[in-house]
Amino acid sequence: MDKEKGEVSDTRDLAVLHAFTAALARTVKASRIYLPNNEVLLTFKSELKDHLKEVLEENGELELDVQPGEIRFQGSTVYKDIGANKGFASKIYNDGMRRLILRQGMTESELDDLLDVMVTDYEEEVNLEDDLVTKVWEKDFTNVEITIAEEILRSTDIWDPNAVDPEKVASYLEYAGPGNEDEENAMVQEFSFLGTVGPSSYQHTVTMEELKELEAEVQKARLSNPLLAFNELVFELLDSDRNPEELRILLETASRNLYHMASQGLLEASMETVERLKSVGLLLSIPDMDVDKEVENILARASLQAAQRALDYAEQAQDVRTDELISFLKILDGTVIDLLFERLESTKRPHVRSALVEALTHHCGNRHDILRTKLLESSNPALLRDLINIIAAIGDSGFLKYLPKFLRHHEVQVRAEAVRALGRFKSAEVVPLLLMALKDPQERIRLTSTRQLAYSEDIRAFEGIKERIESQDFNKFSMTEQRYLFTALALLGKESVVSYLSRMLDDTSGFGGHSSPKGINAVHALATIGTPSALDVLKKGATKGPRKIKEACNRALSKLANKRSG
Repeated sequence: MDKEKGEVSDTRDLAVLHAFTAALARTVKASRIYLPNNEVLLTFKSELKDHLKEVLEENGELELDVQPGEIRFQGSTVYKDIGANKGFASKIYNDGMRRLILRQGMTESELDDLLDVMVTDYEEEVNLEDDLVTKVWEKDFTNVEITIAEEILRSTDIWDPNAVDPEKVASYLEYAGPGNEDEENAMVQEFSFLGTVGPSSYQHTVTMEELKELEAEVQKARLSNPLLAFNELVFELLDSDRNPEELRILLETASRNLYHMASQGLLEASMETVERLKSVGLLLSIPDMDVDKEVENILARASLQAAQRALDYAEQAQDVRTDELISFLKILDGTVIDLLFERLESTKRPHVRSALVEALTHHCGNRHDILRTKLLESSNPALLRDLINIIAAIGDSGFLKYLPKFLRHHEVQVRAEAVRALGRFKSAEVVPLLLMALKDPQERIRLTSTRQLAYSEDIRAFEGIKERIESQDFNKFSMTEQRYLFTALALLGKESVVSYLSRMLDDTSGFGGHSSPKGINAVHALATIGTPSALDVLKKGATKGPRKIKEACNRALSKLANKRSG
């Protein structure tokens, strides 16, 4: 991949993208059939994570266009459905997805949320709120961006029965319905084709005896590593009576062994070694020797060396667990802070960046000075995003005064991170900043700001959202942004905006004189409020007013009734 031009450079690039989209489709299909702990589904998820890591490390950012029956990257088809209107691409296209952007730094949690968005059957959901727009709202993605088609939103909002071909809908529901025997058989055949063991192979029940044998084998294998076996020997010697010189030699030996283990990616054993070293000073009392000070000095040196070795290993290896790397970096001495910042500026590996951000959040909790200096001096957009993320996680309101400059930063990602960070602070200073972001030229910044304001109890947030709805530019906003604004208005105003919304149901200024975008969105907002007076307005709208408003109100009332009965 030519990263500067963003062009496909060879067939290998396309092969990588083919593998990723195929893995995504497999996992989505399997998620509709199997329980979350099913071995087949877990295997598919693991493979998908590996493909995603490869794609993002290769490209940094991946932008996919969703077309009827296929998915494209820069005009090249990287996924194509086998059967018409029944495949993965057709499903997400019919749901309204038109573009999917995945960015470096995407977490495992965001991948799970993306799968949830894609698995949801929006035609079958009983809750009015469960459309694609609201589902994306709930997930609050950082490194995932989904573009939703306006025409799909309109047909979802007004529930026009003529908007789609009934035969296609029936065909799709028959295919995607839960427990469909043909679907399951097709999945089994697909597993077999891919050389993956089918579901029936995972029905074996493990006995307690087998577990004990497995545990014994694991322990044997653990000590068969010379470093681990030597480590055990050193601590056995530390547990016995030692004179100061012997103790010093053993402590130095344990610290050297620590960074040797870290260089091999043995992070669990390394963490245990650090803990045991920390406890030595508490357990031993040696005349003429300050054991605590000696251990502290040794740990300071060993921490830096071990962190270097562990990060070197993580940069090269594929088998490092991010959670283990985070735990290991957290447990080390605070002298590693400078090293962690240095690596954060240089690494391109998403899982390493994630671990570094978590570790720095831990270590900088009481070192705001160094974090503040980095924030003011850095010009690297990727590093600024991470720094803003760190200060948001720490939550010190003293950092708020630095965020306004980043709301004006030339990089969209930096502005987006600043807006997300503002939502973590509970301060009166936040609302004016979010209202400023509400007018950002980039829609994704405005959507994030709208979502953050929706959960504020400040009257200024309500007034700012209402002002946007009443602005002359409202009809120029995408249907996604219009829905976000009305959802925020409903959450902020609740009962107080029912009469305001009811007046919009009679507006016939749009959709060829039938009903305005505001009227359609007002139905959604009233259903979101869901109070008796809001329901009364919906009931009235179901019998009077423009045809499409009637249909929308009837559908809303039906779904709300199903929700209560369910």
